Amino acid sequence: MARNWHKAAPLLRKYGFPSTLYVTTRDVLSKAPVFDVALRYLLWKKRNETLDLCSIGLDPETIVLSTTDERESVACRISEISKNWDDHNKQVMLLKLAETLDIDLNSDGDNPLFRLMTMEQLAQLPSLGMDLQLHTHRHCLPIGDPEGVKSEITDNRTVLKRIVSGPLQHLCYPSGKFHPLQFPWLKKLGIESATTCLPWIQLP
Repeated sequence: MARNWHKAAPLLRKYGFPSTLYVTTRDVLSKAPVFDVALRYLLWKKRNETLDLCSIGLDPETIVLSTTDERESVACRISEISKNWDDHNKQVMLLKLAETLDIDLNSDGDNPLFRLMTMEQLAQLPSLGMDLQLHTHRHCLPIGDPEGVKSEITDNRTVLKRIVSGPLQHLCYPSGKFHPLQFPWLKKLGIESATTCLPWIQLP
């Protein structure tokens, strides 16, 4: 997030750790709060209370937010409802929710809360020893849709080429989700490595 860009890179360089930042670019360009992150924070702020979904423009229903599972269930429901909304309508949703909680998201201002780094901030990182690489443009990588995968990588690459002089050939899967069907498509697009996080499974 934007608040931390100037701290991590100098420290990693100081202690000799190579680093890579995988950048999803749509939210960088929009400079708007990242929807799913801001949504979960706002629900967390209302923990141990209830939320009337009517207050954010959805069908009237009172939701309990007392546990992590309950808040995540609500977040997933709202994300599913809004998945086909444009950025403007998603930000309207966040502002309505923030208003009920008396939290200033400052959606049109310079508050870095829940925002990604700007292009200007990102451009400084390579000089501090941090590589910039691909993380898709819209933070999604379609399964079963090679043209959708191509669009995500191409759009992501196009934006990053404005500030990255080296090759853009390494990818971090959005949310760590991947499928073997994607491997040949990514290879055709010049991707040499793709990173994910697999959950730790404790054996009995």
